[in-house]
Amino acid sequence: RSESILRLYDVKTGDRHDKTLILRPASTTFAISPDGTRSIHAGRVDDASRDCIITLVDLVSLQQLVQLKAGAAEGTTISYSPDGTRAVTSCDYDQREIPLTLLDCRTGEMIEMEVVDENQSYRATFEPRGRRFVSVLNNEKGLIVWDGANGRAIRTIPCHDGFFKRIWFSSDGMRIAALSSVQTVKVYGIDTGKEHPTILKGYTGKSVSAALSHDWSKLLVVRSYQEVCVFDTNINGFGFHSPDKPTLGTVSAWLFSNQSTALITFRGIIFVWTLENGTFRLRTKLEDGKGHGHIAVTPDETKIISTYGNPDTLFYSSRHFERVQNILEDEDKRTRGGSISFSPERDRMAISTTSCTQVWEYKTGVSIWKSPEGGLGDSVTFSMDGIKLAGSTSKATYVYSLTDGTAICRVDQAMPYGIMTFSPSADRLVTLMAQLEVWDITGNMGLHLADYPARQNFESTHHLGMVAGEGEEYVIYGSQVWKLDRRKLIAYNEPVIPPALRHYRHSLLTYKDGWIYSALPYRAILPIPADVVGRGLGIWSVGNAVLIGTETGEPILLDCSTFVSAE
Repeated sequence: RSESILRLYDVKTGDRHDKTLILRPASTTFAISPDGTRSIHAGRVDDASRDCIITLVDLVSLQQLVQLKAGAAEGTTISYSPDGTRAVTSCDYDQREIPLTLLDCRTGEMIEMEVVDENQSYRATFEPRGRRFVSVLNNEKGLIVWDGANGRAIRTIPCHDGFFKRIWFSSDGMRIAALSSVQTVKVYGIDTGKEHPTILKGYTGKSVSAALSHDWSKLLVVRSYQEVCVFDTNINGFGFHSPDKPTLGTVSAWLFSNQSTALITFRGIIFVWTLENGTFRLRTKLEDGKGHGHIAVTPDETKIISTYGNPDTLFYSSRHFERVQNILEDEDKRTRGGSISFSPERDRMAISTTSCTQVWEYKTGVSIWKSPEGGLGDSVTFSMDGIKLAGSTSKATYVYSLTDGTAICRVDQAMPYGIMTFSPSADRLVTLMAQLEVWDITGNMGLHLADYPARQNFESTHHLGMVAGEGEEYVIYGSQVWKLDRRKLIAYNEPVIPPALRHYRHSLLTYKDGWIYSALPYRAILPIPADVVGRGLGIWSVGNAVLIGTETGEPILLDCSTFVSAE
């Protein structure tokens, strides 16, 4: 567009004034002075140019007063002095080639500003009761306080925590609140530049942007494009203060079926939390593990097993949370650090790496089977009765009989990073890597039956299952359900739980992209705050309860019963 039409309206009646003004170039942003007599418009000359043209308009006579060339048009912000006699235009983001422009709104003259450094500052804001304004230093980690009357720099306020992103004046114009790049808010005296102790000092969590109310009583923080938080800064004298705690990194979470004991694990360290009067309290910390490995809880929840041990696998009592002696017969050192899998109905456990896979009765430690050549990787699965074991090498997926230890079926699909599960009758194998697939494994070679593109890769528990009942079969991955109809997988999203799924042993709640998801129908039901998620989130769900293991090592338990289907 080459031009804009400026029209005036009566805000009390909504009536439009007859007179209009044509602005060239077209206005991309504008602001009206506090007394309503002036407006400033910013726009580009044409699409090929980044040059910004500032137009000053007299709103009383609806006439253009002056046009000036000032930096670039994209992201231009306009701030007036309280009396409307001065205005400063600046860029809303870090652009070193765009200068501040200070205008006399009465005459339209540009006031020459002092050159503080080679890099121009940005995001300029006038104080509410005077003629000073503040801008954010470009790449210099601080603020500049300016005299709006003559464009002289008064002082610089350094930022010791990254660089400043947002600034707000107090209503009396004597203090500045500033949000830094490390998400802390601090307050400074504008006359001295010194930091003030204040209720506002605190950590906002990872945010996209933030805004402070005029009286500093409310802080609005946009933490993601799906979440907005409003903090009351006056509650109990603490405001929004939430200190930034040191993070561990990527953690794993486990919630016991009683929903009162939680494990948060990190690099072999097990944090044991117990629920007391509705609050999780740290009971103990188990730190015997070293290096790389996996941690799991036995199906009967009597023991915690860790492959972080050196040289042997570690066992802990889940009653007293103490190390116990449990010897695995003929434990091959090549299984150290391997993934742990259990049979659903028998006391069998597999520890698997790409070098070796072994199976034991975990209660007695008696060895049952060891892979003849190499291992089956990190993803192995037992049949319901514990008689068959499936896993994948770099070449193919194999099904073994643990009765005689022989390979009974080969599926020509390598799944180094995939997961798999048996059908209840153990005559089919469901695999998931690039897509969901079902295989007939009754013969020596697996026969492909059906497939379905995987819509989501959940970041949580990765439960893959298959159930059957009343002549129907269903495949479940996290919160997604498919009905197996002959040789087709059909997405099932009815709001009624079919009989075959009523006794499914895993929860249908999972996590993806800042939301807890539920099945039947498949949908996002509850947002998780972005500062809780972090990069090291661990999730475990039991029934309608979801345990979040935060990257600080602390658990959060959510009851999602209200949001899920009860039919």
